[in-house]
Amino acid sequence: MGEQRHHRRKPTLVVVVLGSSGRRVDIDDVLELPIDVVVLAFANTKVSTSWKKEILDRIEIPALTDACHESVKKYKEALNEAAFQSLMAWSNERNRDFDGITCFDDQGVELVAYLCETLKLPGTSQETIDYFQDKLRFRMFCLERGLPSVLCKSVDNINDIHDVLQKKDWPYPSILKPRKGAGSVSVRKVQNPAQLIEEYNCVVQELKNSTAPDFVKMSGFVLEEYFEGEEVDIDGWVSNGQLCFQLVSDNNPALEPYFLEMGGTYPSQLPALAIDKFEKMTQNFFQVFSDFHGCFVLEAKINLQTMNIQLIEMNSRVSGAEAPFSFKAVTGHSLLRIAAHLALNIPYEIEAGTTSIKRVVCSANLYGSPTKYKKKFRGAKGNGDYIFSTKTNKAGNVGLMYFNEGGTIKDKELRERNFIGWVASASSSYDDAMKNLVATKRHL
Repeated sequence: MGEQRHHRRKPTLVVVVLGSSGRRVDIDDVLELPIDVVVLAFANTKVSTSWKKEILDRIEIPALTDACHESVKKYKEALNEAAFQSLMAWSNERNRDFDGITCFDDQGVELVAYLCETLKLPGTSQETIDYFQDKLRFRMFCLERGLPSVLCKSVDNINDIHDVLQKKDWPYPSILKPRKGAGSVSVRKVQNPAQLIEEYNCVVQELKNSTAPDFVKMSGFVLEEYFEGEEVDIDGWVSNGQLCFQLVSDNNPALEPYFLEMGGTYPSQLPALAIDKFEKMTQNFFQVFSDFHGCFVLEAKINLQTMNIQLIEMNSRVSGAEAPFSFKAVTGHSLLRIAAHLALNIPYEIEAGTTSIKRVVCSANLYGSPTKYKKKFRGAKGNGDYIFSTKTNKAGNVGLMYFNEGGTIKDKELRERNFIGWVASASSSYDDAMKNLVATKRHL
């Protein structure tokens, strides 16, 4: 942020927190670094109680006016300006500059890009981040540059749905999803034209009533062809355009037609040829998006009969839920810590990572009402938001997180699709890791 106004012993990292409290990432690995952490959040955003003794300060973004919610453009401009002014006010009051800005939630990605570009801090350009956050623009850009992608069309209203119904060659099944946002919110598989109008009306109402941010609700939907195949996540990091590390991991088959994520296996158990194709795809991807700087998770699929691969989406942040902890258990590297290094432009040497502790991790996501699980996993003392543990006496346990949310959701169907936590276990082989996972789940 320009020249330093005074000498200080520690770099200052701003962590943007815009997501709901129940999706908060545990950042102990970041707080262990010799840096000062400042949280930037809305005044009404709950920040994990476990952080409060560790962070240097909290900077509050004032609530946006109703007029700011009239369009995506107005919302982004208002949020960017409010966040920038809040940062500057704190900086001037403290006579202290910032060395880096990052986030661990999808909702903060665009704001981080704006702030880093405006303050000339390490990061990825707003233009590139805009491609990643907009599913339609991302698909079109990838197709134009020879990256594997599926046919996709914007759906902003019912008239667009009728336009699709007039197309005799539109492929089915198809996927209907919000144009922006993550986490399988308001996603549907559409088997045939007869289902299209009904499913569109359902997801529009569902998204309207959801807790998704306003910019997601205002951005409309996309309809894209369904690609049959095995799904993977590719987690890793890129420093100033150079791919440094990637790990291909398997996603369990999503629960259709809502595409609820069900956990997975680290590292991938797919054939070596399939993993090689994904790794080469990732290399090609960052040759195209050569200004990227940060941690990432690419989602992709492969048809094992044809060996064709398809990109699903790119998340320009550390993956959520169990992923950072499973990645660390397998590789010895903390993605959260690496994200801080990259934001501060502090070199991270791969040799500095700890020796691999576990070879295979199996995980499962938990859905439904909190009452489905034992009382000891509800209402944890000291934190009303969630329980988090990486130290238990269960064999091979990597960690578990339980969100104390969902009990007030009245709609039974929505309540059963409510994500409330995850559990992950490890061992030296896939079979033993899965046995440990099953054993651990019995205690929930």
